[in-house]
Amino acid sequence: MKTRVEEIGPCRRTLRVDVGWDEVEGDYRDLVKGYAAVVALPGFRKGKAPVNIVELRLASHLDEDARERFVPKFYRVAVEAEKLQPVAVVKVDDVHLVKNEGFGFRATIDVAPRVNLPKYRKLSVKKVEPIVTEADVEEAIQSLRGRLARYEDVTGRACREGDLVRIDYSGSVDGRPLSELDAGCAGLGQGTDFLAMLGQASDFLPGISEKLAGMNVGETRTVRIGFQEDFNVPAVAGKEAQYTVTLKAIRERVLPPLDEALLSRVGVESEQALRERARSELREAAEHRALEVRRGEIANFLLEKTPFEPPESLLEHESRQVFIGTVRSMVRQGVTNEELVRRREQIGNQSRQMAAQRIRMRFILLAIAAEENLALTDEEFDQHIAGLAAHMNQTPEKLAADLQSRDEMDSAREDALCEKTMNRLMEMTATK
Repeated sequence: MKTRVEEIGPCRRTLRVDVGWDEVEGDYRDLVKGYAAVVALPGFRKGKAPVNIVELRLASHLDEDARERFVPKFYRVAVEAEKLQPVAVVKVDDVHLVKNEGFGFRATIDVAPRVNLPKYRKLSVKKVEPIVTEADVEEAIQSLRGRLARYEDVTGRACREGDLVRIDYSGSVDGRPLSELDAGCAGLGQGTDFLAMLGQASDFLPGISEKLAGMNVGETRTVRIGFQEDFNVPAVAGKEAQYTVTLKAIRERVLPPLDEALLSRVGVESEQALRERARSELREAAEHRALEVRRGEIANFLLEKTPFEPPESLLEHESRQVFIGTVRSMVRQGVTNEELVRRREQIGNQSRQMAAQRIRMRFILLAIAAEENLALTDEEFDQHIAGLAAHMNQTPEKLAADLQSRDEMDSAREDALCEKTMNRLMEMTATK
């Protein structure tokens, strides 16, 4: 067998494999005999046709089966002989089998990048103290009261920031109702008994809160609303609309008192116990943020000091995954299809950059794991799966079965090893 490797990109190679007939003849003959033993050809009983007749009549099938058998076999041998580290097979072409001459093919593959590690053992990062103040605790208590707040109807005063108001509204542009401009303007055009929170940063109509401030129940106002050029409904982007708004009700936010009923509702016996729990949760969150800051500094150092191009096939796959995840998140946040189309290129570029960092970080951590002789025990991997399963509200057994069915178990093991490696780096890294 002869092999030849050509570098056609930072991580892309073509692998040319040529095999002499003497190396494939035995397997080829076995394949022909296998066909002859089961095939039924005209004029012959099943399994009784001469081998040469079978070979002649079923030449195309034999050729296809031989290729399917020989390509994987000699690919593995060639990769080992050339000491390649393939991460993906991009394509296989120029496959040929010539009787009495030999077999050959060309594989285009992506290989693991060359990672020249920096001096990571002497890395030091800024120490972040997880500080929790009494003001933080008080803010957490007030936030809890806010989450348990109720809204009560009020009369005898005008509406103000923080109120929940019920309104009817209708809008037009240059005298034409918004609902007639475009189907996407239906919700913007008019509404009945619509509930709006005054003072929210994300008003359903830009700046509507300040336009309604000071209104009384039963009052009607005519207000003008300007839409930015990048507004997510193209039909009104860059235009000014006139709205007629009638205020029908005002509800005021009422915080529950810090009494026995509230304490019982949240499962504590005293205000002091509530404050201690809030302090503990805040400190845990602060410690987590401090750890994430350290992890981020380590990752930034490694990415900056270890330049290399990620394998293109992995980058394309990861970019698609990041893109899909980003779009789904934006849809959940209410971003319209029109806005997604408008920002498609921007989202695509950002997804590719994020994917490149993820892939590069993975190869860097795997290289450090090799350098430090780190290995993953079965117990550590089981703990990793259990953690993922809990996060995904699955059982570890179900998640493991899903990974196995998608042939992603090895990838999950690498994820766990990368996590272990980062934790080891955290232990090795000095703080300043």
